[in-house]
Amino acid sequence: NEDDDFGVQLKKNIPRTSDLDAKLVNINDQYKKMVIIHDYVKKNMQWNEIEGIWAMDGVKSAWKDKKGTTGEINLILVNLLKDADVNAWPILVSTRSNGRVNMGIADEDQFNKVMAYVTIGDKFYVLDASDKYTPVQLIPLDVLYTDGLLIEKYADNLWSWKGLTDQEHFFFNSTLIDASIDEKGMIAGNATINSSDYSRLIRIPELKKDKEKYIEKYFSSPETNISTDSLRFENIDIDSLPFMQYCNFSHPVNSSGGFNYFSANLFTGLSKNPFIADTRYSDVFFGARQLYKIDASFKIPTGYSFDALPKNMRMRLPDTSIVFTRYSSVNDNKLVVKIELEFRKPFYTTEEYDAFHEFYKKLFSLLNEQYVYKKD
Repeated sequence: NEDDDFGVQLKKNIPRTSDLDAKLVNINDQYKKMVIIHDYVKKNMQWNEIEGIWAMDGVKSAWKDKKGTTGEINLILVNLLKDADVNAWPILVSTRSNGRVNMGIADEDQFNKVMAYVTIGDKFYVLDASDKYTPVQLIPLDVLYTDGLLIEKYADNLWSWKGLTDQEHFFFNSTLIDASIDEKGMIAGNATINSSDYSRLIRIPELKKDKEKYIEKYFSSPETNISTDSLRFENIDIDSLPFMQYCNFSHPVNSSGGFNYFSANLFTGLSKNPFIADTRYSDVFFGARQLYKIDASFKIPTGYSFDALPKNMRMRLPDTSIVFTRYSSVNDNKLVVKIELEFRKPFYTTEEYDAFHEFYKKLFSLLNEQYVYKKD
């Protein structure tokens, strides 16, 4: 707190800007103040690609140059939040690439980043203004489910560890499909993909970095010869709304011995099982909880009918941390499929891997199970 490159920087009188002052006029709501100040610093400060917890050149110099380290940018953020009477403090963190902090060792070199920790009512927020994509309601992914050291002066001068967990937000992807199959065995339809919370956080930077690679990754499937067109996106720059993706698609069904078959698992990113090794030597860490939903309908031509449908079922791990549900029905040659897959925790230890590995084998077998139809 007394270091010239850290705590003293929180007492600096950063020159006010008229445009930020104008945005804060008559704003009394703490959450709105936080959003305005966070967005302002995020948009007006450029990260120089240097991480750290210190403001080596000082917050005033960085503010003047509109460029700085993560330490300088986020200490500026804390400074401005405090100046607006928002309850904000610096929190020392170690990102995933830097490794987990050993809380039994007093060594500040374990931390490679400082962020802003804000409390409003009974909620807390972790803000990194050097990150252009993470909104205030999400904990930055590179520190999610880690522990941070809050640098706050209590009456007894004790600091406190804070667990940076998020039980409210997911990697959420919802896929809505409406398709028809013609007599030549070609599926054609439209798909709507809703990517929210941490899924949005992953997808938007990928899209902005390379649109062609993004389309290839999420909308092309060599295994099914799928082709897409009329692809469009909504809410790219509105981080409080889900990232919406729309496309038209077509691909041929598979055929053998007079039977035709296809999968409802389209555009989910869950086509291949990544956990095929029988043994594992490190924990599985997804980064956040996950929720996937598929709502699909497929209309087959008159004169055709579905064979026996895959069973409606519910499958879960013994500890109920992963739950898979599938329901399908047919009415007037129209198949309706509803699938939901929920991960209720973000990590699995090596001791849990055997059950996890077996579950994943069954899971991908069920996700890719075929729906069969034939000519009457």
